[in-house]
Amino acid sequence: MPLSTSAIALWAWANRDEVVEWGAFAVRAAQDLYAGNRHDPAAELRLRAALLDDRRTRRAPGLSVRVRDGVAVFTGLVQPETRDVAVHVAERTEGIVGVDDQFEMLPAR
Repeated sequence: MPLSTSAIALWAWANRDEVVEWGAFAVRAAQDLYAGNRHDPAAELRLRAALLDDRRTRRAPGLSVRVRDGVAVFTGLVQPETRDVAVHVAERTEGIVGVDDQFEMLPAR
């Protein structure tokens, strides 16, 4: 099914926050690989995809993650339920060897 340019533009606008986040990840991963930094873009890609796949963490406000040397570093101001799910997803993601939970918690709902 072919997509029109306007349909793609509307989708990109409706999902602009995710498009920007994924674009920033791609640029950061390319820069880290070029500079020889010890960054694991494949593990971070798997983790980001797993977080996007779970409805409880998809588009969760405040959720931010980076992976360094196989350790998922979570930051942001999130609900306690979001934190629990994100950590669990990270622990079962291939290539993630540890979790550095630097989340700040919002009051429970």
